[in-house]
Amino acid sequence: MSKLKKANHPYHRFKKINIGAFNKPPYWVYKCTKPNCSYYIRCELATDQVCECNRCGKLMLIGKQVMTQNSSKPMTLPHCEDCTKRRKAPNAEKVDAITEFLERNKTEVPVDGLPPVLRKD
Repeated sequence: MSKLKKANHPYHRFKKINIGAFNKPPYWVYKCTKPNCSYYIRCELATDQVCECNRCGKLMLIGKQVMTQNSSKPMTLPHCEDCTKRRKAPNAEKVDAITEFLERNKTEVPVDGLPPVLRKD
């Protein structure tokens, strides 16, 4: 009979899976995806665990951001902040240009609300 080899890696790479029974509430755990590793941990208890990033492979700490990334649910494949793709504002450059133009061409509006050209004195 052959024995199963013990996993020889110091850090795990997690994936979120549901191991709950049919017709029962979901039971979410993080499972290590490395070969010959059968490590499981409940998602609620995974905070402050050191693991590998699923995108770059560097070590990361599972923190509060990972646990509440998507509508207060843990990430399916946890990844570090460096691998997170942030959306840029679609017209950020145009907004900056307009703001700069308005700052340069600032005119003072008198108290009565009419510019000096339109006033009848």
